[in-house]
Amino acid sequence: MKGKIFTLLALCFYLFPPFLQAQEVESYSYLGGMSLEELLNIEITTAGKKSEKITDVPASVVLITKDDINKYGYLSVEEILENVPGLYLIDDYNWLGQKNFGVRGYFSTGAFDNMIVLINGVNQKSEGLLDSYPTERIEVPVESISRIEIIRGPMSVMYGSGAFFGAINIITNNSSDYEEPDLVTASVGNQNIYRLYAGFKGKTGDFHFSLNGYLISDNGIDVPFSKMMTDPSVVTNTADDGGWNLNSDRTKNRLKTRREYFNINGTFKDLTFDFGLVHSRKNVAETIFGVGDGSWVHYNNAHASLFYNKTFSDVFSLETKFGFFSDNHWVDNNFYYENSYTNNWSRANIYEIELIGRIKPAHNISIVAGLFRRTVFDLLIEADYTGLGYLPNLEIVYPDLIVNNAFYVQLDYGILEDLKLVSGVRFERLNPYKYDLNLNFPEPETLGTNQPPVVIHGEFIPENEIVVIPRLGFIYSFKDNHIIKLLYGQAIKQPHATANLDVAINNSPQLKPAEIETFELNYTASIFPNVVTNFSLFHNRLNNLISRINILTDEQSVIISTNAGKVTTVGIEAGLQTRIFSSLQFDFNITYQNSKNLQKGFEDIELGYSPHILANSKISYEFSQDFIFGLSSIYVGEMYTDWRTDSYNLNNYPVINLGDPLQGRLGYTVPAHIVFDANLRVKNIFDSGLYLNAKVSNIFDEDILFPTTTSNPAFDKGTMGRQRTFVFTLGWQ
Repeated sequence: MKGKIFTLLALCFYLFPPFLQAQEVESYSYLGGMSLEELLNIEITTAGKKSEKITDVPASVVLITKDDINKYGYLSVEEILENVPGLYLIDDYNWLGQKNFGVRGYFSTGAFDNMIVLINGVNQKSEGLLDSYPTERIEVPVESISRIEIIRGPMSVMYGSGAFFGAINIITNNSSDYEEPDLVTASVGNQNIYRLYAGFKGKTGDFHFSLNGYLISDNGIDVPFSKMMTDPSVVTNTADDGGWNLNSDRTKNRLKTRREYFNINGTFKDLTFDFGLVHSRKNVAETIFGVGDGSWVHYNNAHASLFYNKTFSDVFSLETKFGFFSDNHWVDNNFYYENSYTNNWSRANIYEIELIGRIKPAHNISIVAGLFRRTVFDLLIEADYTGLGYLPNLEIVYPDLIVNNAFYVQLDYGILEDLKLVSGVRFERLNPYKYDLNLNFPEPETLGTNQPPVVIHGEFIPENEIVVIPRLGFIYSFKDNHIIKLLYGQAIKQPHATANLDVAINNSPQLKPAEIETFELNYTASIFPNVVTNFSLFHNRLNNLISRINILTDEQSVIISTNAGKVTTVGIEAGLQTRIFSSLQFDFNITYQNSKNLQKGFEDIELGYSPHILANSKISYEFSQDFIFGLSSIYVGEMYTDWRTDSYNLNNYPVINLGDPLQGRLGYTVPAHIVFDANLRVKNIFDSGLYLNAKVSNIFDEDILFPTTTSNPAFDKGTMGRQRTFVFTLGWQ
């Protein structure tokens, strides 16, 4: 690996002989010609639901601009998030069809639910899928993205349940950006990759509108199963021999993705509307890969939102938000034999209403207060495995509305000219609701028994009627652009609807909200006009994490959801942005994090899915205004897996069996990996609006292994990440 890195650096210096020449370039292309020092004064809206400078935000902030997307050739939201400091990707091909991200040393298996994800300030939570944020739903085209604001730290005061480690707000080129040029692009690459995008804008009088649409397709990676499994023979063995009955020992054409997206938004004076449709179809593995064309997860999602923003005076403004969301998700599993489909399906319809008031009674006082209501009025989950001949048809019906009400307020008070206090509190209530679990068993001649249908009634009753969530921060600015932030915050994650089923089925204790408490010291400084540094020391305490544990009794072994998880993390993040020369920009970030599992019996055991070291770097060089090269890299340290359910003793403590090569874990420890990507962008070809983008991902074709999860325990070596890909994009604006 060292030899490859030196070769790459030598190639960079060969390509960039202008480094050795003095150049006079006054304008920087980082966000519309701004210098790095000026970037600190950019105003964002995500952290406090108002416009405020990055230096005034009581949190650690990462800003991804359109310029970053163009320079480094990011092709998806997933790829952008993979390059964010403190985040790391794990893809286990799970049946939800979504990739997942760990944040600051903690990873929640199954679904990405550690940070709230917004598009233009609108919550993208999928209620029917474990209250998560499926990447298939939030995968807006990168060409339509203006910037992404990432706020790291507890954000439940402003956003409620789910904003555990922060908030991600994807801001698109909406209708107000009517000066942005229209754009059409087409991309092709190996692995049968193709992408088509078109974005148009217009205005008539006070009405501005924007249209965006795209479709993408790729065939996924092609690797032998032997790279992921100790015994790959199970893949091609017949079903009668306990195998998967596949006709190939490779993943070729078994991890395909197809996605279509359409969006229209518009503004008229103080009124803004947004409407979008997403259809996605993706190959997945539900414990095993399906035969024929495989198992597919489908998403059909629609959303509509309406905003009314009225400024009454310099002192007071009011914003009203209404959002409607319709989620439809189903999985077609083709197990063992073609046309032997089983199915998972969920449907959820949701609306949100929010009223936000902004008050500025004095020059040093600013108040944001809001009322919020989220209502799930149609939630249904079904799972049909009767085609396998021994599992029942499962149906979960929610006859009651699932309602979440909240009131929040945040105060910004300038104690002194250079010292500001930020304090806030949220009062949130999740109403009780009932649910029915219906189990319909296969025909008696199939199952060999006359077991009648079973109906189980359950009810969720919160332990506390109202949950109180506080935050507090002090921001001190000294000299010019030297900022110290001392931060404290809490956040919660309410138990999702399907996790509560265990309460009814097993008569287990009522679930409580998971909690996080964070202390952070952040220092940001512009040492010189072209050098910005960032340093954070953070300590997270997670409690009441909802875990699946194995309960052993005299009669049986039962796996249930319970508030058993308890984790603490201490971490250090350091970052540097600099312009060594006027056209050369270099960014480097490194994170060291040490997470400890404090669950009883696990105190001295390494926590799964928690790398100690994360690092990423980016370097870009502008040969001219129309010729840009970008190089990026990601480093993720080694990771352990979680524990198998059969490796616990009667006290639910893990048992380490030295004769077992996995020592009780789901899979082997995966090694650290480092991945390099390169991008070349040539603009204004033939003095027109034509541009060419050439992107190479995973330049050295390194094997990327993600640790085994409970979704796919057959892959004991881990699941493979992206291979080397070449994607060429031709665009016209």
